[in-house]
Amino acid sequence: MSTSAPHIDLRIQRTREALLVSLRVLMSERGYERLTIQNLLDHARVGRATFYTHFDGKDDLLSASVGGLRRWLTHAAAQRTGERMAFTLPFFQHLESHSSLYRQTVRRGEVTVGREIRTMLREMIRDDLVRQTGAGADAASLTLTTEYLTGALWSTIAWWMSSEQAMQAVDVDRTFRRLVFAGVPGAVSDAR
Repeated sequence: MSTSAPHIDLRIQRTREALLVSLRVLMSERGYERLTIQNLLDHARVGRATFYTHFDGKDDLLSASVGGLRRWLTHAAAQRTGERMAFTLPFFQHLESHSSLYRQTVRRGEVTVGREIRTMLREMIRDDLVRQTGAGADAASLTLTTEYLTGALWSTIAWWMSSEQAMQAVDVDRTFRRLVFAGVPGAVSDAR
């Protein structure tokens, strides 16, 4: 049995983390669409072959970053048992703590980043609705409700990140919840 396996795992982890950090830093400076693989290589101080050992390209790196955010949000939501869409407050707090990155992303209209985040939100919302309503939910109503909530949440994020309004994450979350939750339980009930 080789004793170098944990060392390799740690090195792989450090390389991946360096690339993920470089992605966040450079997105704040340049935006995602203008960011090149070479920018990432230079910032993370890794070679091209090393990069492609870990990721298929910058979109794959972005997906890994959003995947890490999703895992963190899922964990944070699990601490808020019984709450519908329990990930929203932690997500708004994340946006608030990384506001320079997200403000630039929204202001620049970063299509790829927006698509990745909306996909994550859509999946998390659908999972939450299924947990809340059980297997008896009408499929079309579930899909429509998921899309409605995703659009409402994304619109709230876009407004907040492009606004000059000084609202804290907890206030944005409270207002968002008041706006959307009044009709959600009836919208996804069993249509039979």
